Amino acid sequence: MAIAKHICSQLNDPICKTLKVEPSVYSSFDTKIFDLTIYSPYSLALLAISVLCTYRMISHVDSLYSSIGRGEMKTTFTLYIIANTLLFIGLGFEKIFKGPYLDFINVLRSSFMSTTFFSLFAGGLTIDKIYGIMGMKSVNFMITLVSIYFTMIVIFVYVFVAVGIQELITVLTFIDIASIFMYIIVQIAKAKKKREDIWGIGTLGVTFLFFGMGVAHTFTAAPLVAAFSERNLDNLFFVILYNFLVVMMSHKYWLSTYDFEQECLALII
Repeated sequence: MAIAKHICSQLNDPICKTLKVEPSVYSSFDTKIFDLTIYSPYSLALLAISVLCTYRMISHVDSLYSSIGRGEMKTTFTLYIIANTLLFIGLGFEKIFKGPYLDFINVLRSSFMSTTFFSLFAGGLTIDKIYGIMGMKSVNFMITLVSIYFTMIVIFVYVFVAVGIQELITVLTFIDIASIFMYIIVQIAKAKKKREDIWGIGTLGVTFLFFGMGVAHTFTAAPLVAAFSERNLDNLFFVILYNFLVVMMSHKYWLSTYDFEQECLALII
């Protein structure tokens, strides 16, 4: 419980209120638009930008009709868009969606965000299996893994919220760390096996660095952020930012390593 309270004291995550943990006193300022109170406007703006940019990445991936791993990347990006959309609703309009409705949104958002990180790992396992896995197309196998994980994590989060176990946010944080760590390890192993260019491994290093900075803002620096930004920003803004950069770097890594077309695609069917 001590870790959960510390995280919520540093990070104004909506799931903290759902878990009945005292929220951070270092949250950014609120503003009013047409008598409607908008909480954390800069975080909301960043969420909107991240959703639009990720939709643009989906369009770009979709245009590469026969590139390897196209389906896996679109799945990860779609999960990320859903997670950020739910966070936008839960963070900005908590007075409209009150009580159990807000709790439901926060449970779903936490589950979708955790599934987003897991999908990077799962997609990394299947992305180059152009002949399929166990009689299934690689993307279908990946979606099956992700669906199983999502079902399990939703049940897990719901039970923790229903019982009132506040350490849920701690457990989810370490699950996300494990997912990204395994994603990085799998991709480095594949890069070494294929003797790929060093720049790909460098991209993975930057990805891990961004994720690590997001985790750092989960645990510390809230008073400094509030002081230097004059409460215009908070730790949640930087967590959103670094998670967005992780998604962007995964797209960049895919472009540098898997953005080539399958030849004789019809013969593989």
